[in-house]
Parts: sequence; structure tokens; C-alpha cells
Amino acid sequence: MITATVLGLSIGWVLPAQQASGPNWKDRAEYDIGVTEYGQAKDAKGRLGVLDKWSKGYPDSELWEERENAYLAVYGEMKDCRHAFDRAKQIRMKKPEHYFSISIAMNCIYTIQPRTDADLNYAIEVADYVQQNEAKVFDAANKPSSYKPDQFANEKPLVLKLAQQTKAYSLHQLKKWPEAEVELTKFIQVEPAQPNFSLMLGQAEYSQAKQDQSKVPAAIFNFARAGNYTGPGALPAASAKQADQQAQTIYKNWHGSMTDYDKVVALVKSNVLPPAGFTIPNINQLNAADFAKKDAWDKAHPELTWWRDNIQIPLSAAGGAALFDMNYKDAGLPPGPPASPMAMFTAKIVSMTPESNPKEMIVEMSDPADPNDVKAALNAKLVLDPPPPGTMPVGSEIKFKGAAKAFQATPFLVTFDVDTEMKELEGWTGTGPANAKQGKAKTAPKGKAAPKGKGK
Repeated sequence: MITATVLGLSIGWVLPAQQASGPNWKDRAEYDIGVTEYGQAKDAKGRLGVLDKWSKGYPDSELWEERENAYLAVYGEMKDCRHAFDRAKQIRMKKPEHYFSISIAMNCIYTIQPRTDADLNYAIEVADYVQQNEAKVFDAANKPSSYKPDQFANEKPLVLKLAQQTKAYSLHQLKKWPEAEVELTKFIQVEPAQPNFSLMLGQAEYSQAKQDQSKVPAAIFNFARAGNYTGPGALPAASAKQADQQAQTIYKNWHGSMTDYDKVVALVKSNVLPPAGFTIPNINQLNAADFAKKDAWDKAHPELTWWRDNIQIPLSAAGGAALFDMNYKDAGLPPGPPASPMAMFTAKIVSMTPESNPKEMIVEMSDPADPNDVKAALNAKLVLDPPPPGTMPVGSEIKFKGAAKAFQATPFLVTFDVDTEMKELEGWTGTGPANAKQGKAKTAPKGKAAPKGKGK
């Protein structure tokens, strides 16, 4: 519900007696109508009848402005904004700066019924006139006789604010969205304690979204402010809830989720308008940024990427065991360039059995910062023949390749036969007694060709 600024209009009027200068009664009969009959009228309807009689009998009265003031006062008493608005419009055709007509036109536009687009356009015209002719409107010569000088001066800032409010409101009602956005922003800057205008600003911005999607973040901000403002002039609870729900709906459609909406709410509680640089990334921007982040990670981690795409994901799917037996068992992995981006896998030692001259080794490799939906995790059991001499600290990095021999789905683990004499293990710097058996160099095992990998 829009509430116009209250100006405290007092359209009281005092009809002058016959005087040497200034407007005068034409004759005694006009005086009797304007003073005696008007004063004896019992109610507003009776006073309106007297004014109509006076207008008909003396259309060119020198006291026309006092009579028009009386019309406006009677319509105000009758709460008849429609006739007051129309009368003010007629008065301004004769005197554009007529103070009461200006005030009534800008006050009545909010409640006038029925209201037309022509009425809204006229209200904008009056508001423009006030802003462009401030000196003339508030000149001492334009002060109504019923106002004291200080009273007239005190109303100036109120009327100027009302002019901005009226212009912003009327443009919104006319759905002139770009112009409304500009004027609503100006009004909120001078009158922040009216969140209903934040709501209108959000509507004006969002209504332009089809032509300019950059308007959406600001629209979300202003809807959210209307719904979360709790100071003086706050919206009724039901209206506030509706505004915030509208902000949330647009936010989710725009952003793809409600993530960080709480940060928007925090901003609207400390800012009247969106702060400089305010934005909300849309789902396309987020997807593009997410893709770029994942792509950069993949390029920086070719081994883990190849493992994820060619070993981890295929074997983790339904039927992984059968797939392993068909395509991976006894195959030499990694197949080496150009089938894969590396000649060996890089991993860290998790455990060794036994700890010295190990026959088996559990290794793993992952990256906590992996941004992919499926995190790459190289997990393998190495059967070492012959066992490498000595021992190494857990966490040490080694390189390996070998023939895939077994697969375990839970936890995910691929077992490799690694021929250390054929240099299928690199980076081993073990120290201590070498108890492993020594034999002739072994030839590479004959087995299946490595599966073709997707690569990256």
C-alpha cells in the first residue's frame, strides 16, 4: 500500500472585505454569495452548492483564486480526490504554480479512483514542474494567505521529496521500466525508510531482464531488501514474506541453488541499494567457471586424470569385475605414450609387507583440492618380484608400472605384479640388508595388450 507524504495542507481561506487594492467583490450580491451564503451552509455539500452558484454568476470574479481554494477545501472535506484532482488541473491551466493545486495533484494520485494513465502522466508533469521551477513554486509571492512564512518554508523539502516520490511511483504504475528504475533509485536515496519502493525498484529491474540480464542481481537485492527490512516503514509481515519469497525464487533460478543467499540478506540489512560491484553469478557463469577449474586441474594432474577416466570410473560402475576380467586382467598398465600421458604411475607408499625387503606394497595418490565430481584416487597393491632391498618411510613417493592381476571394488583397489628387475619400480632408495633372492633377469610377462584409454 503506497502512502503519500503528508503535507499537512491547510486550505483555509479568508475572504477579504472590500479593500482599496487587490481583488475585490464585483458587487454586494457577489459578497453575499461568497461570504454570507457560504458561511451559512450547513455542510460540505451545501458549501459546494454555494461555490457552484458563485462560479455560475461570477465566472470572471477577481476573487477566483480564493474561490478555487475553497473548492479544493470542500473536496478535501468530502474526501473526493477525483474531483479535487480534476479541479487542480483546471486551476493550473490558469496559474501553473498554484500551490494547493500542485500539492493536491501529487497527493491524490495515490488514491484517486478511477485512475487513468492520463492522470499518472499529469502527476509526472506536475512533479517535473516542481523540480524544474523550485524558485517560482516556493517564492514568497506564491505563499497561500492561510500559511505563515515559516510554515510555507518548512513544507518546501516535503514537497520536493513528494515530487520525486510521485514521479517514481507514477512511472512504475505506467510500466515505463527504464525511467521508473532511474527515478525510484533517486527516491530511495533520499527516503530509504520506504521498502515498498525497494519492491517497486526490484519489479522495474526484473521487468527488463529479458532485454538485459545484468538487471537481475540488483532486482534480487531490492526484492530481498523489501522482504527483510525491519526498520520504520517496514512492510506488513505477509507482504514482507512474499517479497522475500520472490527474491529467493529468482535467486535460485538465476544462481542454480540457494548457496550464499544468506550473504545477500546480510547486505540488504546494511545497504539501502546494491553496493558498488555487487553481483550474483548466474548458473551459466558458475558452470563455465567450474568447467575451467576442473579442466585446469586435469591438465595439471595427467596421471590422476588418466587413472580416474580409464581405471577408476569404468571399474567402479556396475559390472566392473567382469569388465576387469575382460579388458584389464594381465594387461600392462599404464600402456605408455601415446595411449596415456605417462610411462609410469606416481604414488605414495601407504604400507609395506614386510617392512624391509617388501614383497607387497600398498600405494595411493590423490589430491584434496580435486574439484571434479568424481575425485581421482589411485589405489593399488603392488606385488614386488623380486622384493626391493631395504625399506623406505611411509609417505615416500615411488613410480611403478606392471601387469594388472586383480580388482577389488570396496574399497577400490587394483593389484599389480611389478617386476623390479625389469625396472617397473622407480624411486626406490631403500636402505638396510638385502635379503631378497637374486636371479636372472626376467623377461616381460606375456599378457593382454593394455586397454585403450580416453586420455585427456
